[in-house]
Amino acid sequence: MRGYFPIDIRDEENNDPVLDYRFLFKSPGIVSPADLADCLTQALRRALFPDAIVFVCIPSEFEQLSEVFKTDEGVKQALERASSKVCVAICKIDQLGNLGKPKYVKNQRNSLPLIETKYQEKIFREGLQTLFNTPNVLVPAPAGFIFVKPSKNRSKYFLRAEEALYETERVQFLAFAILGRIAKREKETQESIRVIFIDTMGIASLAYVLRELYHELYEKPRPRVESFHSYGGIRNIPIPLQGTSLCIISASSSMTMQRDWQKSTRCYSSEVITLITFKNAVDSEQAIYAFNEVDSINSNEDQLGLRDLRIVGEGFTREDVPLKQVLLKVSAHRQKRWFEIGSKYSELKLFSLMKVGDVGSKIRPIFVDGEQLLKSDDFDLFFEKEIMQCVPLSVQAIVHQDDKTSKKLAEKCAIRVKEIRKEKEALKVISARELENSPLDKVKALLIVAAVIGRGTRLLSISRDLRDLHDGARHYMIGFQLTESINDCEQLKKNLRFSANKSVINVSIMESLAIGRTVEDTYKAEIDLFGRWRGFPYLGERVDELRQKQGLSQNAFLPATLQNEGNLKLRKDFAFWKAEYDLGTDHSVAVLLTAALTLQHAREFNKFKDDDDRLASDTFQQVILDPENFARYNDGVIQAALLRAAHPIELDYSSHEGVSRRMTDILSGIFRMNSRQQGEAALEFAFALKSDRMKLYDSDMRRLKVEVRNLCEDSGKYIKLLKNILDIDFSEAWIDETSI
Repeated sequence: MRGYFPIDIRDEENNDPVLDYRFLFKSPGIVSPADLADCLTQALRRALFPDAIVFVCIPSEFEQLSEVFKTDEGVKQALERASSKVCVAICKIDQLGNLGKPKYVKNQRNSLPLIETKYQEKIFREGLQTLFNTPNVLVPAPAGFIFVKPSKNRSKYFLRAEEALYETERVQFLAFAILGRIAKREKETQESIRVIFIDTMGIASLAYVLRELYHELYEKPRPRVESFHSYGGIRNIPIPLQGTSLCIISASSSMTMQRDWQKSTRCYSSEVITLITFKNAVDSEQAIYAFNEVDSINSNEDQLGLRDLRIVGEGFTREDVPLKQVLLKVSAHRQKRWFEIGSKYSELKLFSLMKVGDVGSKIRPIFVDGEQLLKSDDFDLFFEKEIMQCVPLSVQAIVHQDDKTSKKLAEKCAIRVKEIRKEKEALKVISARELENSPLDKVKALLIVAAVIGRGTRLLSISRDLRDLHDGARHYMIGFQLTESINDCEQLKKNLRFSANKSVINVSIMESLAIGRTVEDTYKAEIDLFGRWRGFPYLGERVDELRQKQGLSQNAFLPATLQNEGNLKLRKDFAFWKAEYDLGTDHSVAVLLTAALTLQHAREFNKFKDDDDRLASDTFQQVILDPENFARYNDGVIQAALLRAAHPIELDYSSHEGVSRRMTDILSGIFRMNSRQQGEAALEFAFALKSDRMKLYDSDMRRLKVEVRNLCEDSGKYIKLLKNILDIDFSEAWIDETSI
């Protein structure tokens, strides 16, 4: 409601029937009939009408407000909504912050008990609770941290009073709530306020409102407003004469600043006001409002296991936490299971890029070939163990996900169960689309299979369809799951296992990998950029293949810049695979998958022995891949995989000069040695910079472009392309205008 701060209160302190009040504190200023009508209408739009609506204003506006109720047609129309039940009254606030005798506008009552002086404290107490119970006023320290305040005290919470003062009406109400303190100060000092000191300009709006109210109610000159800029400025201000100032402290969880101010200025106790604190603080009763948080820590002692997060500056902002740089290590980040079988799947050509499987299905950034999976020795071992040890004896039928490979898996299961049972007929095989029309025994078990899944949406659909058809045991057999997050994997299992009838439901997945969501973005960006270029046939053919969505099973990355090799190849001693892989095979897609699952595990796993190994943080801190990763893992195909699998924020080195310089030095060496193994992934690094996946300081980027511009045209196979990607010496002949 424009111009008014509303408070709902119930009068429960009298023997009379409980009354509901709605107090509307009006901001000083021109009385707008439209705003008044709107405010009254809003106040009456409640499930239960209040018993009384009381408008509170400053004395000089009392008569004007009364007149508007009598003369303005819009206001009178709004007033009609009050019928004969709701009392509407006007009160003026005095120097003491008390409400005067009400003037009834409609439905006069014999009395309004809550307006009596002895009850008025409740009005402001309720209003202050409404005011300060606002998001971001009471700020908890992030997990694992503790705030170190400007006073050097430590606390689990930090208070920011200015966050509550985001509207004029809220500021005005707080000023009204402080009037009683000013009256006490006037009585004690017998001097006018010459200056209002504040600890931060964040509450300057409050100081200026008090300045005007002081002038209005006391008919005295307006005091000036001055900030002493938190703790750092207390010693630097000219000490005011005793009895001539008013100091407003925005917040203090220990009330220490108020005591320090009094000690420094030797002012009267009534000359300093703290807005908010905690009830367990010394002298908390002197604050305008105190939170109930008793778990606040206010001491200079180090807190065991908690890291300091300093509050700095007049704006009381959190001190910048240094970048967290994560270096990938074999000891912490290598996946044991994938270390054993990653290369096997690669040699099976199990994976391809940017492929659509069945008609109508969505594009898969990394596609798993289900038919190849069913042919693998590892799957045979998994399959036999599942059939012999996990599938219920009473299984009556096999339900499969609606795709060709899952159907083959279901038929394979039916034949094997038939052999084990020595039955003449194989089990019935039912597709998901046929499920509703297939007669099922509600009690006998079901086997449900899927060769390859993502988040498992189609399996969940099968589970939903079975709710009304089947109450017995179920066993889900899943070959390969490739999804975005570890949580997706865990959540699918929980959802499939849920049974309102407490039926036995088991879920077995041979391989379950989480690879994040960055891979698809990088290839879409590549199609967008190189789809408009011509001049290098390889890039045109590559983009055409990606657009066709038939899947790239090799050459996952831009070409190598070596003189005698066309593609990035995996060499010996890949730290995240067993050393038995075939060097003659193109492993690029599987290496990309390995990088993606390694990084996603580093992001989500929270039980590392050393928190420095987490690619995440529990505080307000940027987390990046340490540039040293690109020096340590200097095989071009691994570097390219990390670039494609990382989030852009993890490659953003532009926020720290030293880190940007280190990454620039690495890039400089790669671009200069583009014709040798050390620089074979130069095009991938240039593409990461061009697509803003990797960012550097502007000065470092300019320096890098100068170095690349000076490279000799015949010093490498793809120098011209490298320069064009980095927008150096761009030629119009490179653009295919028909595709723009």
